[in-house]
Amino acid sequence: MTTQKKPTIMEWQALYAAADQFKKAKCWEWMAEDDLFGVKDPESDVIAFCCIMGAGGEHQALAAYSGPAGLNSYLELADPDNDNDDFDKMFSQKCLMGSFEDREMLEKEDLKIIKDLGLRYRGQNQWPVFRSYEPGFSPWFINAAQCRFLTYIFQQALEVSLRVRSNQNLLGAPSQFNFLVRTPAGKQPFSWTDEYHTIEPEPTNYVSVEITNEIMLKKLRSLKTQPGLTLEADVFYLPAPVREEGRPYLPLVAFLLDHNQKMIIGYEMFREIQTEGFRCLDLLVRHIFKIGKLPAKLLVSQERSYYLYEKICGQLGISLERNPKLPLMREVRQGMEDFLNRQSSVRKR
Repeated sequence: MTTQKKPTIMEWQALYAAADQFKKAKCWEWMAEDDLFGVKDPESDVIAFCCIMGAGGEHQALAAYSGPAGLNSYLELADPDNDNDDFDKMFSQKCLMGSFEDREMLEKEDLKIIKDLGLRYRGQNQWPVFRSYEPGFSPWFINAAQCRFLTYIFQQALEVSLRVRSNQNLLGAPSQFNFLVRTPAGKQPFSWTDEYHTIEPEPTNYVSVEITNEIMLKKLRSLKTQPGLTLEADVFYLPAPVREEGRPYLPLVAFLLDHNQKMIIGYEMFREIQTEGFRCLDLLVRHIFKIGKLPAKLLVSQERSYYLYEKICGQLGISLERNPKLPLMREVRQGMEDFLNRQSSVRKR
């Protein structure tokens, strides 16, 4: 589990009790996923934006998106016009989540806690699971501070939901980014009050790389453009968690494809784009020098990829286009994911 302080048995007991009360009330029967409201952490003053899921009758959960960055990750996930890959959107979330799952979805750590608490659950969508989501990382077990905050979140989500059922105007005016925030006062047990805040989401800070070596740039610019030569380039998460120390992370892979020949040119795997995005540039530059021509066009599907290659395409006069539906890239990605899934199932035997 996490190297940070683990919850005590009393902290777990309080969280499971709050989650059970929330589950019993079935708040998702009248709360929609876009009925957002905030809960302020008494310890850190961070505001978590709460989303109650389950109206569709499938995934029953309470997600609390942390701060403006978390709010932005919720908006990207919920935006029907956001055509980024669903897997990438899912693992770009910044939130705490309590969900109700089937027993086989629980890890042995979850089952041990339930056993130690003397709790019993039966049936589908009945077993509580609590996880922390951070961009680029696998969902992970919560620490003590997160356990306490998630307990307050469940308690206040139930309070807000019951009041919304009889007062549809509680969540405030329908103006964008105006939120009801449940705010603690005094010492524990806290007195909770309603406050209304206008909070803007924190915009995504996309990485863009460029050629800084003037000699290399001059050589590349001396090459002729090959009309009709179109390449595809994309960067996405792989569903194959890597654990070196601490919390497992999801590696990124950058693919470069020949759109016309429908073939893989090369790929690079790395941990994070902020410090290793230059490897995507190197992959493209190596291929350009190999063929001795500049491509006329570079196609990408992910928004992340568009910004990553924007500067280098501008430097070299390469047309950059984003197309969320690139069949070849989708096929290559699916092939790699299938391979990793087969490898994983072999290791489990």
